[in-house]
Amino acid sequence: MIPVFTDGQPVIPFVAELDRVLLALRAREAGAWPDLSKGCRTITIFSDYGGESPEATHATYTFLCVPYETLGVFFAEAKAIRERHGLVEPYKEVALKDLHYGPLSRSVKDWLGLIAHFPGLLFTLQVDRRLSSIFVGNDRGSMNEIGAILGELGYDAWKGAVAEKLLRIVHTVAYLAAALSVEGQRLFWMTHEDAIVGNDRAFTGARVLLGRVLDAYAPGRFERVLVSKGLRDVHRVAKYDDLVGLADLVGGSVERFALYRSGGLPRGVKDGVNEVLLWLCDRTTALKKLVFSVRPSCGGAIEVGSVRLEPLRARG
Repeated sequence: MIPVFTDGQPVIPFVAELDRVLLALRAREAGAWPDLSKGCRTITIFSDYGGESPEATHATYTFLCVPYETLGVFFAEAKAIRERHGLVEPYKEVALKDLHYGPLSRSVKDWLGLIAHFPGLLFTLQVDRRLSSIFVGNDRGSMNEIGAILGELGYDAWKGAVAEKLLRIVHTVAYLAAALSVEGQRLFWMTHEDAIVGNDRAFTGARVLLGRVLDAYAPGRFERVLVSKGLRDVHRVAKYDDLVGLADLVGGSVERFALYRSGGLPRGVKDGVNEVLLWLCDRTTALKKLVFSVRPSCGGAIEVGSVRLEPLRARG
């Protein structure tokens, strides 16, 4: 595996930079990071990814981290939101691409208001698409190199860009889990179902790979680690999937913002996107919300920094 630490210090440039920036933030703002050490037996992480359309300037990775013990309340309130806005029959996923659907668009405020009250962390990482890899050299062959490294270790279910994507996600999940947890807790990670877990072999490999990477960040810390790629009940009323959907809604809005900042005008800018962006700017909620960007720097280095969000405005 690509080495993660040397003498206790991160050696992957992306990890080292992220660690440096987050440690500085936590030292500067005491309330910027959640405390999940008490009353939380299981940390749950729900993740979704975007930025793969031709017009996107950044790939986005969003991780919603909350205590498992809060999910019963979430499920009950989510059911009420779905019934109130007519999202049960016909069933509609919470997703940015479907904000043109009136009932879903009208429900955005309720979804954001619900999750805002939960202790935890909503973490979005946007990676500049000029970076082919944030683990090895940034050239045309770098993503193939990642696939070859994984293949040599027995993880040959992914090639090229999918292998790079998998490593970005697994390392971020492991880093966040280590930074949020204490000894003896459990970890449950639910990923959006896409190419990184596109078949049973890839899903099994992703679970094993997470365990191996997690051992580098927090060796022996977790009593149990569970991984899922989708849990929906037989009545098609999403439960866990609604949490992944909220990650999609946030990540997609951040992606639209990145395109806007680059000088592009997102097609179909909707009120729901601005509602999400304004909500992300609110620092008073119980849920901590952080957005960071990974971008190329001088001399081929990688730079990590926080992203200042604002509402989108149509350009004339």
